[in-house]
Amino acid sequence: MKTIKLNSFRNVNFPSQYLTVKVVNGSSGNRVLGTTGKYPSDFTLPATFALDKQLKIHLYKEDHISIQLWGESTGFIASSTIDMKEYKIIYPIDMETQSDSVSFSVLGSWE
Repeated sequence: MKTIKLNSFRNVNFPSQYLTVKVVNGSSGNRVLGTTGKYPSDFTLPATFALDKQLKIHLYKEDHISIQLWGESTGFIASSTIDMKEYKIIYPIDMETQSDSVSFSVLGSWE
């Protein structure tokens, strides 16, 4: 996993702040696998974030990989879990995951 694109999120009167994205493994106690840089919340979307390190994740073995949106002043904003049952293997990785309040695209490559 190399980059994550924040397509949209429900901005419910949040103050202007910096946003970051975290990749979390929920099956191992919500362990943070990677984070991104900061992006101003009042800038336009979509916004592409590079991960701090290229993650090597076995997506079909990891059941609870969650992509989370965090605000610098508000903390946790929203998340979406990658459900691998919805995807076929395609090269390179370009998947979308969304919930009621946030939409992400996950980009990378298979090894």
